[in-house]
Amino acid sequence: MAAPPRRRSPYYYIGSVAKAFRILDAFRGSRRTLSFAEIVEKGGMRKQDTHRFLLTLRDLGVVTQDPSKKFSIGRRLFEIGQQFVAARAGIDAAAEAHLYRLSDRTGCTSQVGILSGGLVTYVLVVPGTMPVQVVARVGHWRYAHASAIGKAILAFASKPLRECELHEDGGGMLKCVTERTLVTYEHLARDIELTIARGYSFSDGESSLEVAAVGAPIYDEQQNVIAGVSASFPRHAVSLFKVEAVAEEVTAAARRLSARMAS
Repeated sequence: MAAPPRRRSPYYYIGSVAKAFRILDAFRGSRRTLSFAEIVEKGGMRKQDTHRFLLTLRDLGVVTQDPSKKFSIGRRLFEIGQQFVAARAGIDAAAEAHLYRLSDRTGCTSQVGILSGGLVTYVLVVPGTMPVQVVARVGHWRYAHASAIGKAILAFASKPLRECELHEDGGGMLKCVTERTLVTYEHLARDIELTIARGYSFSDGESSLEVAAVGAPIYDEQQNVIAGVSASFPRHAVSLFKVEAVAEEVTAAARRLSARMAS
């Protein structure tokens, strides 16, 4: 019996792109780093081709290589994925108008971020108008327990803190970023209770010693917390009285963003 005719690829098909995705598919379902040999086996490609693709993807930030020469998915791919999540949640460039209003009224750098895997990633950023600015960019990330957006989401997502995915240093202690980071679940739980009581979160030098931030949750039409908004400013530039004024603007921006999600 004659073999069935081989299916021809469409005219636009670029084989090298498909090969790159064969490399990436090797990481599917794996929570650990992979050796070169494992990637060759999973990808089913020649060693020479696999090596060239891996090094190219590494240089582009799509995969990373640790000192032991093993590979893992890179931050750049994670950031692209977060943009997809943001779009699915309805957080797109049209929401920037609300951030511009927040930055104009407070002078602070304003961010919208999404929580995933214990990390908050910024999906929208608008600079402020203060002479000394907090620098943030789309794709920048913070540990959830050390960020205003992260603590706002943790506080209002109606999920027990111990069930949330948070990053630890070991021994049940949360990842320490600065000397002001809340590193015990007890301290974080008290901060979460305070956040719920006042309606906004406050990060005081917990991700960076020079930066403070106020955050509030963003809800969808079903009243599920899907993201958070924050205003960041240099710690030395804003008094405690001004923090309350900034908090009023942040919570107002969160309400407007939530209303937009529900529309």
